[in-house]
Amino acid sequence: MNNKTTISVIVVSQGRPDHLRRCLLGLSQQYYKDFEVIVVADEVGCKTAAKFPSAKTQKTDIKNISAARNLGIMQAAGMLIAFIDDDAVPEPTWLCNLSEAFKDQGVAAATGFVRGRNGISFQWRGRLVNGQSQTLPITTKSDDPMIVGQQDGWVLKLEGTNMMFRVAVLREIGGFDERLHFYLDETDVGVRLGLAGYKMVLCPMAQVHHGFAASQRRTQSRAPKSLVEIGASLAIYLNKYHENDDYLAEERTAQRKRLLRFMVKGELAPSQIEPLLDSFDVGVAQARTREITMPKLACAANFKTFRTSTHDVPTQFLTGRPWQRKQLMAQAQSMLAIGQRAHIFVFSPTALFHRIDFTKAGVWVQAGGIFGRSDRNQPLVQRMTFNARAAHEKCSRKTLQHPKIPQ
Repeated sequence: MNNKTTISVIVVSQGRPDHLRRCLLGLSQQYYKDFEVIVVADEVGCKTAAKFPSAKTQKTDIKNISAARNLGIMQAAGMLIAFIDDDAVPEPTWLCNLSEAFKDQGVAAATGFVRGRNGISFQWRGRLVNGQSQTLPITTKSDDPMIVGQQDGWVLKLEGTNMMFRVAVLREIGGFDERLHFYLDETDVGVRLGLAGYKMVLCPMAQVHHGFAASQRRTQSRAPKSLVEIGASLAIYLNKYHENDDYLAEERTAQRKRLLRFMVKGELAPSQIEPLLDSFDVGVAQARTREITMPKLACAANFKTFRTSTHDVPTQFLTGRPWQRKQLMAQAQSMLAIGQRAHIFVFSPTALFHRIDFTKAGVWVQAGGIFGRSDRNQPLVQRMTFNARAAHEKCSRKTLQHPKIPQ
């Protein structure tokens, strides 16, 4: 995708200013040039976004992610619209790789891979979804973008923290269904696009790191505090695409099993199980009272370019031992201060597993043992020297390195 194609990135945030700041830091290191950032947030989130003067802000206290995303769409002036969660961080090539899908003028949406808290394992790769909200994994044979067509009711599942749309199409279908306050909101958009015959693309190299931060609906360990919105959204979704109340009962049983797993791990008390299941039933009942709204998603006139690092300077890789970490961090922060990007490798003489973090200072850090595995499919022990390990990891971190962007 040529950099003359403008992109609007929308971030919705509620009560997580520290995570939002980290997300915006990640966005400030994108290689893509022509994009704006729109933060739809509560008061504390807007104050955080104000520290990034080139970001647009839209204040809202509505605890409804679909309505918040629609507010963001109304502020968007880009030709493409991307979405990322406030508790996620994009890799520097995210927008470049995700926008590649739109070289084909028939493509309406694209989604990428999502890494988990350790920065190595994947939470989600490609998935298909159907009208029952069931999912199936997609097998990818290469890193190239892959068109995924609708087949027997199965369509590409869009990941809410890593997705992009052609703005005209998103506005044409009315954006997000505001009855879906949380859960299945982006899935619903993808199903509507897929069933309407639009092309959607899976981009394996478009990657974000997602932390699953605590919120009003879940704890840090992902244990739910309420199932109201899950029950409501599922009931609405099934009514739109499946019309089978039996599946609601099956899902309630599945939720009970999930709650029991949290209880076994000590993250929920036995006394919490039935009240949580009751909240699922409350949500199902609420679904019947939610009215369809059709917001007017007019295009914003002013495009406000988000200030980023130096676009043409590749990521600089710094390598050292654990006792050199403080020195490496200082060097990396000095580089960031002049608009460069930095990725640190810290290797100990052990077989410790690797992990990748994006620090509060905006530095990517990969730490682990020289002999440890950096991919969960590797053997437990790697036979490597320090220098060989550094060369191997630098080569494997393609999504952090300077992309080949057509000018």
